[in-house]
Amino acid sequence: MDFQQDIHNYNDYEDSSKFGGIKKEYRMSALISLFSLVVLGTSVSTLLPSLWPYLELLGLDHSDLSTPQAAYNLGWLIGAAFLGWSTMRLGYKFSLFFASITGFIGNILYATVICMNVTPNTALWILSLARFISGLADCYAVVTAYLSAIVPPENRTKVLAITEAIFSFSFVLGPAIEIVFSFINFNIGKLIINECTLAGYFCALLYFIQMLSLFFFNSTPPVSENYGFKDYEPYSVRIILILSGYILITIFIYAAILASETINSALTEKYYLFDTFLNSILWTCVGIGAVIGPFIVELLAEKISDSIQLCIFISILTISYTCLIDFGKPLRLGIFISANVIISTTSPAVKSLVNSLFSKILGSRPKGFAMSFLQVCAALSGLLTPIWVAPMLQIPSTLGPTFIFLIISTGLFISLVTAFILQPWTFVEVRHALQYMNQKRL
Repeated sequence: MDFQQDIHNYNDYEDSSKFGGIKKEYRMSALISLFSLVVLGTSVSTLLPSLWPYLELLGLDHSDLSTPQAAYNLGWLIGAAFLGWSTMRLGYKFSLFFASITGFIGNILYATVICMNVTPNTALWILSLARFISGLADCYAVVTAYLSAIVPPENRTKVLAITEAIFSFSFVLGPAIEIVFSFINFNIGKLIINECTLAGYFCALLYFIQMLSLFFFNSTPPVSENYGFKDYEPYSVRIILILSGYILITIFIYAAILASETINSALTEKYYLFDTFLNSILWTCVGIGAVIGPFIVELLAEKISDSIQLCIFISILTISYTCLIDFGKPLRLGIFISANVIISTTSPAVKSLVNSLFSKILGSRPKGFAMSFLQVCAALSGLLTPIWVAPMLQIPSTLGPTFIFLIISTGLFISLVTAFILQPWTFVEVRHALQYMNQKRL
């Protein structure tokens, strides 16, 4: 039985040519889960351009940025672990509802910090608490696990690529919305409405709408957490090694992405004299690139295997960051923007490919906890990244950015070598997982 036949024999789903093979009773839930990703991405990206000036309004220095950034990533770490557990024990609906509640509370608190008559240090801790609570709302792993459960294997790469494209598109919406917010500045009594606080209120509104939409969510997927299978295959040593390799790749990829998010606004403001408006335009351009990447994965899905695509995209990502190492010349603005657009195009593609390969290798094994554990590792990388990146920005001259990009490039090169080593093993295990699901199908 060849690989393609393995795929098409797995027919626990509807016609794969329609809606990605998703059954009718789960299509509304799929749309709601995608909307949850839009809310998540928009809330993160809307705050990015205004976070630096918000620190200044609160009487804080740019060096204090690492504290709220680390707090958000700590919340992301704890939230990913909790949501992975709650998905298995309490279901997908509860996990998404928890994300909605924490996102709403975190953004309201973020927006109202400036209205409190507190010292700058106290404001920093309240702001960090707000970002921590918002980090708990990161439901990326829940959504990808749910979609992996309701989408047949032959469509999973395409659907997860489209999912990543939608998520990336939300990162375009955020800065574009912030451009509009940058022209707003007024007070209603003691309530301060400006580009910084309005971002928090707007994100809180999105989470409230997400909360309401979950009343139409069907929580139980047809094939996940042992649904649809009499039993699931135990983990072998080789499976654990392969999954560990993809976890390592994820750690380095997220370190690269979050390092860029942490330092880009600082670099453009310090070396290129960008203000909030220009930073918003830059983030919008970067976001457009992020939308394109996953669609490239979808177009190549039937021609090139996921593992080969992964090697190609990591190679491009490594070269792009290597071009930024020579920041001390100083780097010309055109090269800086071009490299970041390429990075934003390739990094979502890498994320979608890793998620697709990870879920395919899992096969009939429970996905909710495993996919959440992948995000826990990503969150741990995100937690540590601002801690080592921010002090380097304080180094006089351009040596700080140079060291940052050198470290990132080294990590990505290790990821590239790992992806090449895993490629033949991955093909064998994905094929074996599909054969096993055919045999054990109820």
